[in-house]
Amino acid sequence: MLDRREWILVSLSGVLLSLALPPLPFAPLAWLGLVPLLMVLENQEPRRAALIGWFMGFIHNFGAFHWMAFHVTMPRWLAIVACLLTCVSLAFFTAAVAAGVRYSARWLGRYWAWALLPFWVGAEYLRTFTEFAMPWNVLGYTQVRFLGLIQQADIWGVFGVSAWLVGLNIVAYHAVKAGRTGWRPALNHGALFILAITVVATYGRWRLNELPIRPTNIRIALVQPNVGMEEKWSPEKGLQHTETVLEQQTLKIRRGSVDLVMWPETAIPSYMVYGLSHRDSVRPRRVVSPRYRALMRRVTAHIGVPLVTGTPIYDYATKYAYNSAAVISPRSLSVQSYDKRVLVPFGERVPYQAVFGFLENLNLGMANWRAGDRATVFETPAGKFSAAVCFESAFPDLMRRFVRDGADFLVILTNDAWFANTSLIYQHAEYASFRAIENRVWIARDANTGISCLIDPWGRQVQKAGAFEQKTIVGSIGKRESDTLYLHLGDWLAQLCLLAGVVLLAGGWVKSRRQSTQA
Repeated sequence: MLDRREWILVSLSGVLLSLALPPLPFAPLAWLGLVPLLMVLENQEPRRAALIGWFMGFIHNFGAFHWMAFHVTMPRWLAIVACLLTCVSLAFFTAAVAAGVRYSARWLGRYWAWALLPFWVGAEYLRTFTEFAMPWNVLGYTQVRFLGLIQQADIWGVFGVSAWLVGLNIVAYHAVKAGRTGWRPALNHGALFILAITVVATYGRWRLNELPIRPTNIRIALVQPNVGMEEKWSPEKGLQHTETVLEQQTLKIRRGSVDLVMWPETAIPSYMVYGLSHRDSVRPRRVVSPRYRALMRRVTAHIGVPLVTGTPIYDYATKYAYNSAAVISPRSLSVQSYDKRVLVPFGERVPYQAVFGFLENLNLGMANWRAGDRATVFETPAGKFSAAVCFESAFPDLMRRFVRDGADFLVILTNDAWFANTSLIYQHAEYASFRAIENRVWIARDANTGISCLIDPWGRQVQKAGAFEQKTIVGSIGKRESDTLYLHLGDWLAQLCLLAGVVLLAGGWVKSRRQSTQA
């Protein structure tokens, strides 16, 4: 086990990184949060380093994911268990990082601390894959309120910001280490630390001073109904109440004043749209359910523009239910749809049901959706756009591919009410700023209980409705500003970090073999 000094340093790193996350105002703690971890990893063997990394990861993940324990409809004990299991499993990534750093130290020698950069960023990148994907507490997100420091995301994405932060921590660690022998070496490292921040801040200031190239002439209305989960899913009057709130808010929008109206994820908790089977149509398509045609006719006749809404869809052609986004046109009520492709593990689907069929009967979440298999670029008179549903907005490459496919702007539909008034609501809204910067696009984000907002291509929330506020935002956005390096190359830096990690492990293995042969 760990001794007292190790416990203190490991805990300090985990706590500092957790406190750096929004909505807390302590983002600069991430500049130094990994220094205690590096101090305790000095001269450690890989196995012991893995133990140290695991404990640090557990503490950090508990601080980052504590909101999972406050799920409003799940029994509290089960929510706590889910939270702890998430923290336990994700801590193995940090364990692997720490072990990799110390294993490669056999090759790198006194430069061993720099191995933390590729291993840390590579591990964050790997967390975006598989059906267990959970890239929530990426280190780069800690800086989301420092817009001048995160403009660099248009070059290498949020993982690039993580790499920059890890680099700052390594320089700070060397400054602390050099300070043991004299002030001059420490001062040199301190100067390098300040220079790294200055260069990034200068680039950010230049970007933030840019003027929009495209006119902001697309008018959008975001309807935030603020219907709590107990009301929404009430078996007695939840459905009727939700429909009434949405209709009343929408009918208050002045006809002709907007080009697009948005409702949030699963706006109405019922199959408002369904897919026809092959027998019902020569070409399989989706239509508004007969139950909701009258409501949709009233709403779209009043606004006179397409309605973008989150909705469950049951597809009779595939025999599956989807958590989807739909665009319903006025008059014809024709439907364009997109099925959410990245589902919340266990919350929306038990992972790998397609591989292990018996898992179909094990549903620990609130739904059992099927993952979609294709992207959609919606075409409307207002322009082309794609919609991410809830959790998907945390996946930078998925959002990037929407833009690569031709989206002029991005839409996020979400319902964060599941976790009450916890940090999740604020984090989810703020993380979307990265997607805007990475692709230099406008984002319209509509959330059931907030935070709904319009985000410009520089990550600024230019209009928003607060959490747990019933409000309709009407504002203007524009089409995509410009191309970015990130848009074309994606997570190229994270991929290089993965490759560098493999090289470092190989170097450590060769060095170990040589030492054992000589012995």
